[in-house]
Amino acid sequence: MQGSVNSLSGTYTSFNSYRTPLSGANTPSLNDLGEARGTVLSVKLDKVMDNVTGQTVIDPKGYLTNLNTLAVTSNTNVADIKKARLLLRSVIQTNPNHAPGWIAAARLEEFGGKIQAARDIIAQGCLQCNKVDDVWLEAARLEKPTEAQAVLARGLKELPQSVKLWLEAAHREDNPKLRKLILRKALQFVPNSVRLWKEAISMEPPEQARVMLSRAVECVPQSVEMWLALSKLSTYQTAQVNIIILRAVNNLTSKGVGLDRDVWIKFAEDCEKSNYPITCQAIVKSTMDIGVEDVNCLKIWFSDAEAVFKRNRIVTARALYSNIVEKMPTVETAWIELANLERQHGSLESLNQCLKNAVIACPTSETLWLMSAEVELSRNNVNEARLILAEAFIQLPDKEKISLAAVKLERENGEYERARVLLSQSRIRCNNSVDMWIQSIQLERLLKNYFTAQDLCKQAINLYPDCSKLWLISGQIYLEQDHKDYVAAMEQFEKGRIYCKENPYLWTCAAEIFILQKNWSIARALLEDARMKLPKNEFIWFASVKLELLAVNISDYDFERGKINYSHTQAAHHMISKALQECPKSGLLWSIAIFLEPQNAQNSKSVVALTQCENDAYIILSVAK
Repeated sequence: MQGSVNSLSGTYTSFNSYRTPLSGANTPSLNDLGEARGTVLSVKLDKVMDNVTGQTVIDPKGYLTNLNTLAVTSNTNVADIKKARLLLRSVIQTNPNHAPGWIAAARLEEFGGKIQAARDIIAQGCLQCNKVDDVWLEAARLEKPTEAQAVLARGLKELPQSVKLWLEAAHREDNPKLRKLILRKALQFVPNSVRLWKEAISMEPPEQARVMLSRAVECVPQSVEMWLALSKLSTYQTAQVNIIILRAVNNLTSKGVGLDRDVWIKFAEDCEKSNYPITCQAIVKSTMDIGVEDVNCLKIWFSDAEAVFKRNRIVTARALYSNIVEKMPTVETAWIELANLERQHGSLESLNQCLKNAVIACPTSETLWLMSAEVELSRNNVNEARLILAEAFIQLPDKEKISLAAVKLERENGEYERARVLLSQSRIRCNNSVDMWIQSIQLERLLKNYFTAQDLCKQAINLYPDCSKLWLISGQIYLEQDHKDYVAAMEQFEKGRIYCKENPYLWTCAAEIFILQKNWSIARALLEDARMKLPKNEFIWFASVKLELLAVNISDYDFERGKINYSHTQAAHHMISKALQECPKSGLLWSIAIFLEPQNAQNSKSVVALTQCENDAYIILSVAK
């Protein structure tokens, strides 16, 4: 549009003289009407006549198109328009500063096909309501395209702060360079308009857009959208997103536009959703302390991280946990949560690096050392895991779990001598821990060094006579030897019952000795004695039922697969009935009761069992079988 920039810069003479306002006071005479009729006729003839060549040139298609645009009005419509015209004329005369009245009057004339009258009315409206941008916008809309920019220029002279007028002027400009000039001129008058900044920046290449955004966030610091747009266009190396976000937070705070931490977390999640992880991390880092006191900071941060994690915003949750461990590196729980997140949603490398940093920050954390060694084992780095446990052993020489993990590593990799040495050292360092003695015994038992294992048992029992597991292992070792020593095994179980009166397994293991010898009567008597001394114990009742099944040659294999003669299970039925009366909520006993029924009755028994013990693992397994 030639001359538009000049119009916007201050040349408005064409607009000043292009309309004569309506007076509305004089009534036209018949002579005036005749002259007007002749003028209209000459205008219509000029449209279809070409006097230069002396020939009449008519564009059939264009002519028909123009005809289609004419509004055909009935007598009723004409009457309505006249009434509306009188009403609106009354409105604008009564209150000439009422902008909607001028706009409505102009649109009425436009509807009636009198575009020239519409332009005249809105021109007078611009004089009366020169501080209302909607009137100027209406005048520009009704004007010819070549004159519209002049109208907008005059409007902007009256209303230089009108964003609507500046945007309309820019949109009407076809030349991109001139449009940019208009928008930049607009920003000089309205530097705090987000709409103008967005429109101007959208026309720039990325590098220039970044420069303009840098200026935009200074002029409109409360616009989070501008800050995020700037961070998206900037690379971390050249723009440093953390600094940008921190500056945004500080500017907003200084302007009194403080946002809650929850709002910032929502912004961070939106960045993650839009695949801008660095921006997400920067927002979290710069806003974690908002609204948080030192007393309850950990509780609030953990709560935020858990909530974000439940919404499956992994990058945001990782940023929260990472900043927690950065601010408070000695908090073991934070490292564990971060490691668990990496285990589920990260890579082995990221998890490994996280745990390496964790054990440096928390060298006294037994759990973190064990997790680090476990990761190395999952990567098949046995030597690296061994080194980690060795370092942990130096840092925490008296920690049982570290020693046990190291022993397990050596045992599973066939390094039995290493395991034996570690156990020997650990029994001393861990203050004679009973678990270390048990592991030492089990290692020798695994290697079938029964004499050494029994010797270790005796030493351990002297230290821990009330440990039932030591008495059980000692008796079982006698039964595992090539020449089973039933008497010695029974002696260990009986001594164990003296020190561990409430342990049912010492009774069931003693009964098993007689079951192995098929001495059913003594085994029954022993279990009956056990039921009297330990009433309502499901394990003893379970052993009693299994005894009755074994007594009629029904093995576990036959029993669980239904290959049994139910006529031989009367004693077992009687026993299980008594057992369920005494232990009605025992899933273990109900599981065996299901199999004691004929196959066609097992479903109904399963229903009863599930009613009595809902969600019990033993019953569910039996039903599945």
